[in-house]
Amino acid sequence: MTVTSQPPMRTTREPEWTPRQREVLDLLVRGRTNSQIGDQLGISLDGAKWHVSEIITRLGVESRDEAAEYWRHHNGLRLRFSRLSGGFFGWSALKWGAGAALVGAIGIAAAVVLLVLREGSGGDPDQGAGPLATETPTPDASPSATATPPPGLTPLPSGETVAGVPVGAMSFGKPGSLPVPLSVIVERGCYQCDGPAESFDRVTLDVNGQLKVETLFKPSSGYISASYWDPAGREHYLSICSRGYCGGVGPISTDAQTTIHRSKDGGVTWQPLTTIDGFVSVAGYTVQGPVLNLSSYTAPGVTDWKFQVLGQAQVIRPPAGAEPVFSDNRLIGWRKTGSRDVLNIDGTPLVTLPDVPTVNGRPVQIEGLLGNGTILISWLAGPDSRSYSTYLGLMKNGALVSVLKGDSSLNIGTVLTQAAAFGNVSASPADIDPTSSDKNEKYLPAFVEMDTGQITLLELYGPIFSSAYNFQRNLIRLVEPGPFVRVKGAGDCLNVRQSPSTTGALLGCFADNVLLRNLGETQQSGGITWWKVQTPDGTPGWASAEFLEGSQPRQ
Repeated sequence: MTVTSQPPMRTTREPEWTPRQREVLDLLVRGRTNSQIGDQLGISLDGAKWHVSEIITRLGVESRDEAAEYWRHHNGLRLRFSRLSGGFFGWSALKWGAGAALVGAIGIAAAVVLLVLREGSGGDPDQGAGPLATETPTPDASPSATATPPPGLTPLPSGETVAGVPVGAMSFGKPGSLPVPLSVIVERGCYQCDGPAESFDRVTLDVNGQLKVETLFKPSSGYISASYWDPAGREHYLSICSRGYCGGVGPISTDAQTTIHRSKDGGVTWQPLTTIDGFVSVAGYTVQGPVLNLSSYTAPGVTDWKFQVLGQAQVIRPPAGAEPVFSDNRLIGWRKTGSRDVLNIDGTPLVTLPDVPTVNGRPVQIEGLLGNGTILISWLAGPDSRSYSTYLGLMKNGALVSVLKGDSSLNIGTVLTQAAAFGNVSASPADIDPTSSDKNEKYLPAFVEMDTGQITLLELYGPIFSSAYNFQRNLIRLVEPGPFVRVKGAGDCLNVRQSPSTTGALLGCFADNVLLRNLGETQQSGGITWWKVQTPDGTPGWASAEFLEGSQPRQ
């Protein structure tokens, strides 16, 4: 197998700030706290935190002070941080989502080079997954050998240290709605059972603070055997067991058959892509198409690992002495068997995971690759099953720099930025209110602030401890930053064009209820009010405001 690699890239392109982000930057320059920013702008504290975090991540800096200094420099004042003169905008600013770009390529059939398993990073939601060809890239600097803790880490101390790093205690805040306009994909199905996913919902918070719940997919026959939700939103895939039994509990039947369905519009419409005998899932997305996981069990405890790009003949296997590493069903690299060393897809070193105590020697898990040498990891540890805890660790340039300790049930479903993760956790009313005698736990969707250790239970289906959450897994699988406009009343579909004109190049035609990211700019042309939007694959374009619900300037 021929392997090539590409260095990380920087872009010198100036971010396109929204009016609200400019207001927040102005207040950062004046030294305002998050609470003061929220009060002055009339937004919630969570909203203020979110905007500050998004600005810091987009700039590729490490603190609010550096973001403020950038804004002073941008407005003609002298830049004090000379170490940033090489450019603020790191690789993390190119893409957003629950992982990072795995910068590598696999040679297929000796002549075809693929950019493999592109994921979003903890970067710029506005950039989405737009084509990198529009950037002005220069090679990234070599990672520093010395890691420094991220600023602003303020969780309560647990009194414990891991690998010399003080451990912060995670705590519950007051339950609430989504912190800002977002869309989350939720896997529905019974909790604590071995049944497959029953359906997928989309829960969206609009600019008016209203939640809308919609079922995106529920099979009319067969069952959902696997799913792949692409963090950058280009394409989503569902594996449907369309014949026989495709696994889950017990062996796969000899007549098993998988039909893979694909969505290119955020999950609103789905089309069968291919049907393959046996059980098949999608493990990643490349410029050549989806990467299929064709692995099978050959003996108890023995797996024949093999992957294949749909439509390509060559089978991709792990390097000798290694096995795949997955994060939320996404293939992100290879782990040397019996080692803490993890490789990129192209076989180059990715990271050596820390030597930490884990339950029964279970390997440390990679939860997200956030760009700029930052990796979120997790592991389970504790003296016995009644006192296990989940640990979340942040690694920077190969070193463990911060650790949080939470309930053993904590599951990270997707990582939006270095400071914002979404997932699920078991909790009871007594966890929120120590005076409550109700200790009956439910498995609940949650927002995790990585810098403070605070967990906010998300009321996606009404009050958090209501019957709506009884025995439901409610797994958060994907988060897409808003605000959005919704296609409405367009008939067959709504054209999105490259320029605000009926003669502009067509970027796509989108069905009713597709969410387009609201970029907050309008133009009048040919008697039509055109709204600037971003398509599900991250491409900016223009659409008629007549068929957009919620078209108003971004806040």
